[in-house]
Amino acid sequence: MIPIGLQLPPEQAIDTETVTMPGLTYQVGWERGVITGMIDGLDSIRQAVLKILNTERYQYLIYSEDYGTEWQQILGQDHLFVRAEIQRMITEALLQDDRIEQIVDFQTYWTSGEDIRVSFTVQTRYGSFQINEEVS
Repeated sequence: MIPIGLQLPPEQAIDTETVTMPGLTYQVGWERGVITGMIDGLDSIRQAVLKILNTERYQYLIYSEDYGTEWQQILGQDHLFVRAEIQRMITEALLQDDRIEQIVDFQTYWTSGEDIRVSFTVQTRYGSFQINEEVS
C-alpha cells in the first residue's frame, strides 16, 4: 500500500535544489558539416539558436514538435503579416530553450524579392549576443 500525503518531519526532510545542466555540446563546423570540437556556455547557446533557426519544424522525427521554425508557411505573403509572424515564430521557437531568457531588438529587412534578413539580440543567463540571419 502506498501512503497518500506522506509528510516527513522537518529533521528528516530531503534538501532539494534545482541543478542547471551544462550546455557542453559538440561544435559544428557549418561550412564543412563536420564536428570540430566541444563548446559550452554562450557559444553552445549561439549554436543552438542557429540550429533551431535552420531546422524546419515537424520535418525530422528526432526533434519534438516544439523544435524549429516554419518559414515555408509565411514566406511570400504580405510583408506586414510576415514581419509580425516571423518575430512571433522565432521568439516562440527560441524560448523553448530554458537557457534563453528573452529576444529583444527584433528587426526585419527585405533584401531581394522575398528574401528576409532578421536581426535580434538573444539574452541568456550567460550573457547576450546578436543574430543576423537571412531567410529565403
